[in-house]
Amino acid sequence: MLMMAGFGFAVDLFQIYGLAITCFLLGSWWGIGLSAKNPGGVPLAELLSSNALLLVALASYCFFTAPLAVAFQGGLFAVILALEYRFDRLRRAPRYYLRLRGQVTAGTCLIHGMVAAGIGG
Repeated sequence: MLMMAGFGFAVDLFQIYGLAITCFLLGSWWGIGLSAKNPGGVPLAELLSSNALLLVALASYCFFTAPLAVAFQGGLFAVILALEYRFDRLRRAPRYYLRLRGQVTAGTCLIHGMVAAGIGG
């Protein structure tokens, strides 16, 4: 991770918080997937996807420049939401929750884009 002059600690904190939220969201897929009564067995697609996405998030945090990592993290939140709508078990959440997740994710992606633009140029 790159410490940007004038933004270093704040950007680091922003990225770490985003990484923690990513871990929480993807970890919840495990709880939902393994607690649901599923006649088809273990939901491998959700579980493997969550692990792959988390590894990608970690790699971006470790190896991308700060502006790119922040922008990528915002995009990753959108991908996580899209997959939550794609996987049947995950889209069974109450409608109010899915609506709220969509609104919060849109705002989060916007903020990530603004932060990435602010520290990148």
